[in-house]
Amino acid sequence: ITHTVNAFNDMADVVRLYSKKPEAAEQRLANLLSEVMYDDSESV
Repeated sequence: ITHTVNAFNDMADVVRLYSKKPEAAEQRLANLLSEVMYDDSESV
């Protein structure tokens, strides 16, 4: 559950960042998504 909460917090950060710096937010989001995919595939 902690992992999910952290993911939501990260998403909220991205949304806040997006209103100020869309490019930075997109990069951060891409990094987050690749991290999540990596975590999921590793913890099989």
